[in-house]
Amino acid sequence: MKNGTLMALMLVLLTSCAPDSKLPPISSMPEDLQPYVEGLRNENPDMRWQAAQELGFRGSESKPAMPFLIAALGDTNERVQLFSVMALGAIGPEAKEALPALERLAQETSSDDLKRAIKKAVFTIRRA
Repeated sequence: MKNGTLMALMLVLLTSCAPDSKLPPISSMPEDLQPYVEGLRNENPDMRWQAAQELGFRGSESKPAMPFLIAALGDTNERVQLFSVMALGAIGPEAKEALPALERLAQETSSDDLKRAIKKAVFTIRRA
């Protein structure tokens, strides 16, 4: 392998690992949340949005999974983003640390549905 190719490969590997390095280990999550947190990291987007949806159904009980939901806002699949936004909104005022990421996504997205969901989530989070 040429040095340039090797360096490029290392850069790709490092940047693809970097976001996860800031996330807590899944084993540190409450046991009942672990399958859903693992689901957020699944390669299948249907599994990811369904995991986010389930975390949303659990409301404030999903607070320990917040770092993973915030990371999922950067997913390439809009449905994953949408259900992650709704899950953060369902956590409520305890999700204040998600506000910068939500506001950034609101600026970046062109989806009206996603913008509406973000507006509702931000309102719910700030209501305290």
